[in-house]
Amino acid sequence: MNQALYEKYTKADELVASDNEKILDLSNKIVGKETNPYKKARLIYDYMLENFSVLNKVRNNDADPLDLLKKSDGDTYDYAVIFASLARAAGIPTLIDSGILIGQDLTTQAHWWNEIYLAGFGWFPVDVALGDNLEYKRWSDSLENKDYY
Repeated sequence: MNQALYEKYTKADELVASDNEKILDLSNKIVGKETNPYKKARLIYDYMLENFSVLNKVRNNDADPLDLLKKSDGDTYDYAVIFASLARAAGIPTLIDSGILIGQDLTTQAHWWNEIYLAGFGWFPVDVALGDNLEYKRWSDSLENKDYY
């Protein structure tokens, strides 16, 4: 793996609190002794689905994504920031992406998700909020709840 890429996308920054003590403790608890980055990401994804609830509206700009750990619910921004923090704390290069989610009925809403980097394969999208049943009019009913996005 490219060492510069690994260092940049696994360290904490002003948004991703991967060096926060609560994040580090939770990440270690979730991944345990797992070493495979894909399996680590899946463990974090599954943990978030089982322990948090996604809000179907965007919270105020002054909201702290770390509140998700206390309140157990948050918007897609909170989900993306916390997933990135937990994944980076577990040594997985992770990005936060943002854009507009467009439903089949053409309604739009702000949306955030992640990408993880797997050596030898590249960047893969991970969307915990969609996996946790974020409400919007899906273009296809073929995906079941909690599918790994």
